[in-house]
Amino acid sequence: MAIGQVTVCINTVLSAIIDQLEREYILFVNKYKDIKMEQVFDQLDYARELVFFDVHLCNEGYRLVKTMICSLRDQLNERYGEPIQIDFFRCTLEDVDRLMALIDDGFSELPDDKCQSTLHYLQESLFAKLNELKKASREVDEYFESNGKPETAEKELGLPHEWIKEYGG
Repeated sequence: MAIGQVTVCINTVLSAIIDQLEREYILFVNKYKDIKMEQVFDQLDYARELVFFDVHLCNEGYRLVKTMICSLRDQLNERYGEPIQIDFFRCTLEDVDRLMALIDDGFSELPDDKCQSTLHYLQESLFAKLNELKKASREVDEYFESNGKPETAEKELGLPHEWIKEYGG
């Protein structure tokens, strides 16, 4: 008899915890499903053009890149906490930081012919990393879009539409 009562008590507590976690999850998804991380990279192609094709506006291109990186970091920190909890984003942003530091510091020690080719390689690497971040941001956006819809939550979480509507769906 006592074991049965303890079992019922534990199951009741666990059920309440699961319900609360499900509500928090849905609220979290709904909070971010309309905020598109990929939009951070709307100016990426323009920044690339400035860096590679306009010597006079190259610094403006880098300023746009730095703005994009800061904005992405802010969004990731808001969603997932600081330091960034997703390994791919954290590692790729570390790579971008290293590339930007090399580009910013210049190449005073290298001969001029080596300097330009090295700079070009670093710029290509930088924009390749930024494209990877853009793609990963799109995947995050798609995740939030699909999990924020009542029918997806019902299928994945087993929650009825009425429950989701009541708690923010």
